[in-house]
Amino acid sequence: MFLLLAVILSGLLHGAEYEYLARVESVRKQNELTLLFAKKPEVAEYLIFHEKMLLGTVTIHTVSHDRHHGYYYRAWCRLFLAKEEYRILLRAGSRAGLVKKREPYKQDYSQHWYNEKRDYKKEITTEPDKREMVLVPDGKFIFGSNHGEEDESPEQTLYQKGFYIDRYEVSNSDYYRYMIETNGAPPVAWKGVKYPAGEGDFPVLVSWHQAASYAAWAKKRLPTEIEWEKAARGMKKGKKYTNIPEVYPWGSSFDPELCNGAPYWKKHGKKGQYSGIMSVTSFATKDRSPFGAVNMAGNVMEWTSSWYQPYKGNFKVKGEYGTQYRVIRGGTWFSEGRELRVTNRKFGGIPDLYRDNTAGFRCVRDIVSEKRSGN
Repeated sequence: MFLLLAVILSGLLHGAEYEYLARVESVRKQNELTLLFAKKPEVAEYLIFHEKMLLGTVTIHTVSHDRHHGYYYRAWCRLFLAKEEYRILLRAGSRAGLVKKREPYKQDYSQHWYNEKRDYKKEITTEPDKREMVLVPDGKFIFGSNHGEEDESPEQTLYQKGFYIDRYEVSNSDYYRYMIETNGAPPVAWKGVKYPAGEGDFPVLVSWHQAASYAAWAKKRLPTEIEWEKAARGMKKGKKYTNIPEVYPWGSSFDPELCNGAPYWKKHGKKGQYSGIMSVTSFATKDRSPFGAVNMAGNVMEWTSSWYQPYKGNFKVKGEYGTQYRVIRGGTWFSEGRELRVTNRKFGGIPDLYRDNTAGFRCVRDIVSEKRSGN
């Protein structure tokens, strides 16, 4: 019986990429959970899944050897769900998959998060686009969220090589300069050969291919969504950097006064007055990431180079995943506070990536020769 169970569990583990399969014995109040295992768990903390859906995390407090219908270990655990409605999926008798949490944040971040390369300039101005860029240095950071939407999980520790990113979103006047020099086509949103009067410093709305073409002309590229998120988010600060990632570019609490989103206009908008997109320099002293990138929350969404696909360790199946849609980040002027979190993901490309002008963009450049003089 035990051999047969081991073979079954091994096959399921390989197919679903779980390290442990457990049966739920009971779920009690105060997030207490009892799980039954065929083999003894090795560590205390795991990500917990139900049918490839990430539910949250469990912390194992005690394990006893207690044979129970083919299971040999009973573990009392504390359960932390990403969403309270997931509780119904963990009924007595249901199965759960467990995966170890990789690279504990305290170990990764206590000393190594803010690891700036001192031999590179913090700010540069590039040619031919004549735009300001800010340095995002080498180092590890926490990517994704276990407390957001399903496509944002699981949180994971990633190392990102340093790069420069545009301080501001590409504006209408920036894009018009590119059009003149390349004889390019105007964005659909302009409804003509030039942007509307008085909107030169508004962010341009373009298709993904138009954004990529502009970036190539500027001798840059579109950011990956990993690069975009690192440039947008920070960490809580005190005497030492801690292991808690921020939720917004400015901190962990939403404030409608700090970015161009729907909550701002609900407070300040008046009937008959304009509510919508603002200058790329608006909120420059408020909606500013730790690295100096402005308007990473709200105003307009921004294209990235990444396909809309699940993160490693996310087993949720979505029909939109694949190589049809590109990730867009940052929320827009009509987004609610939850959608303005730096981990929130949307996708663009409907009907296709040549015609969808739902987003603006900013560019990145690899660090190659921008060393400090005299160092």
